[in-house]
Amino acid sequence: MVSSGVFYAAPAIADDSVRFAAVAVGVTPESLAASGCDSATATAILQSLTAASGLRQQYEQYLTACDSSNANASGYAELLTDASPDYEDREDAIAESELAQEEFQNSIDEAMVRRDALLAVAMNAASTGIQAKIQAFTAAAMYEVPDEFRVLTRSVEEWEALEKAVRAESKAIRKGLQLDSGSQDLLDDTRAEPDVIAAKASFDTNYDAMVLVFESY
Repeated sequence: MVSSGVFYAAPAIADDSVRFAAVAVGVTPESLAASGCDSATATAILQSLTAASGLRQQYEQYLTACDSSNANASGYAELLTDASPDYEDREDAIAESELAQEEFQNSIDEAMVRRDALLAVAMNAASTGIQAKIQAFTAAAMYEVPDEFRVLTRSVEEWEALEKAVRAESKAIRKGLQLDSGSQDLLDDTRAEPDVIAAKASFDTNYDAMVLVFESY
């Protein structure tokens, strides 16, 4: 089963259901543009998510259940923290808290099953190459690097080194200093990667069109 790496998020407003599902599986204007999507492919991906209304509804319902059970668990935890040692219903509160936590985890698990199914639906509308780049982009979303870098597959340590180099470059530019050779070499090598060159060209050319497609749903 494919997995985008996106985890728990708050439920969507109903009118934004398709876009909410798209973001949940890593389909954003940024990932579409960097992966080399044209308007036709982006439209096909979003249409496939539009057609999967049942899955989208189930996904949002389980996320709503996550919110409810998480709130319940937090409430019981707070009650137990504040309760005096002679609190008569302490054991009942502990049992209810454990039940709420179990319901939260079950809701998360069920939501992720639907999320992964939505991801599969979306990716079926794209080529294998675009699928790989969108999923790589999503996996790298947590790192503060240029969008075109995110189509690469790197280890955690490598992403952290790139983040550090990007921050060092920004600082050097801001202060009018020369970037250290290690950071410069790493960034030069990364920007010279064929996939990065292609992603930047696609992003610069197609991003505005991807925004228009995305906002039409």
